[in-house]
Amino acid sequence: MKAYKEIPSRQAASTYEAVLWLAQAVNQAKSIEADAVIKALEGSTFSGPQGPKTMRAGDHQAFMNMHILKCKGGKQILIDQTRAEEVANPTFAPNGEGLGWVPQPLAIPNIIDS
Repeated sequence: MKAYKEIPSRQAASTYEAVLWLAQAVNQAKSIEADAVIKALEGSTFSGPQGPKTMRAGDHQAFMNMHILKCKGGKQILIDQTRAEEVANPTFAPNGEGLGWVPQPLAIPNIIDS
């Protein structure tokens, strides 16, 4: 933040975490070969500035806790949080081929100041 005098964007944080997660997998695999790195990533967890993320082995989807915030008076107020494991339900597609997902109902509170 000091070098650029602004808070890094969410995309910058995600990219930073992705590179560190990849490095973690390379170190665990003791290789840069794709198959070895993929195996190390499957089911792995990485904790970074955005909190812990886990990669599902079956389809390589990464999951993290989700937050609903309300802005009031220039400050962010946490309204609700959904833990990653509550929305990361692997389910089989109707034809039995591959993994799919089941949408979860989400009640979104009024987050706009009146």
